[in-house]
Amino acid sequence: MISEEMKDFEAILRKNVPLDSSGTLPEMEKLIDFLSYAAINRMYGKGMNAEDAAESAANTFMQNFEIEDTYFIPKIYNGEDISSSVDGIIDKANVLKDYYLPEFGAVAFKSATERDEVLLTNKMKSQMQTNGQWRNTPDGEGLVFGIVLANGSFAPVINEKGEELAFKFNDTTYTIPGTSENFDMNLKYNEDVENVYGMGGAIKVDLEPVAVKEKTFDVESFSNYIKTVENQKLLKGNISSFRHKSPEGGLDTIGFGHKLTEEENKTNTVYGYDLSEIKASTSKERIIEISNDILRQDLEKTEKILIKIHGDKFNNLDNRRKQMLIDFQFNVRNFKNKDVFPLFKKALFAGNEKEMKKQYKRFFKSNGKTKSLARNKFFKKYFLDK
Repeated sequence: MISEEMKDFEAILRKNVPLDSSGTLPEMEKLIDFLSYAAINRMYGKGMNAEDAAESAANTFMQNFEIEDTYFIPKIYNGEDISSSVDGIIDKANVLKDYYLPEFGAVAFKSATERDEVLLTNKMKSQMQTNGQWRNTPDGEGLVFGIVLANGSFAPVINEKGEELAFKFNDTTYTIPGTSENFDMNLKYNEDVENVYGMGGAIKVDLEPVAVKEKTFDVESFSNYIKTVENQKLLKGNISSFRHKSPEGGLDTIGFGHKLTEEENKTNTVYGYDLSEIKASTSKERIIEISNDILRQDLEKTEKILIKIHGDKFNNLDNRRKQMLIDFQFNVRNFKNKDVFPLFKKALFAGNEKEMKKQYKRFFKSNGKTKSLARNKFFKKYFLDK
């Protein structure tokens, strides 16, 4: 139990440490206890008031850990900076869960009422898919996969050797835990429509050819919206605005919102297009065609990033909310981070229209003053005034 004094910090801490949409990060209660002690130390050690101390403790945690829905990853591990590996750790956990659970060979939990081993195994596979989660290992060294049981407790899965499906944060191998087999980190985006697997790869499902739906980012009205907010001059045919200075500074932007990377700027090439060949003499139609193709590839990448981050939480959204997230991910730096627009994301995934209208605005600073982005009015008209 935490003291009465520590309870005063909870509301402030919870505002500064973002939770998943259900607000149920399993380690949150322990985390709040820890941060409350840290806040008290700041109050008495540095003379801070309660609010500043709580915010300072929370901010320190956010700077040093990446929070996912059911676990968090330290950016410093055994004294070494592993912040550049955080995305890879998240990808590794997702790929193992989505594609390689059968290879691990988890054995079914024993049942007091059921004796049919086949039935128990099938139930186990189903539970791993629907109620399986990654959690922090008790020693804090890595992640372990298990099932959330009906009573809310967490049970790690094990194979016939009694080994857990777990890996340490500094494990850079691509070996399926408990086996000598390697897994493919690129599998998530290399599937063929003809080879669809159920149960995380355990069962191949033969499908009749089906019509492929229009991709979320490829809807004409949404594409036109992006072109309007990113480069309305080019959309209207002013090809001199194809390449222009980025308003936020840094390298130039081309087409409809593609900011050049260091490598692209060095080679003067984007997606195979030689930018040196795009001159005033190039036809308007060709420049628009190139700009449209670059945008299409950018938006496809953007959607894949959102799928990687949110999985089925993104896939199960309606097109309008998917497009809202695509617009933010495409435009807002570090939008994938949990502490960037956390209230807007929470409202969007919950379908809270009223709260979305409060949290959607983007701002920038000019001469020390905070100003609203012009695209806010376009966003409101296209997405929210419906």
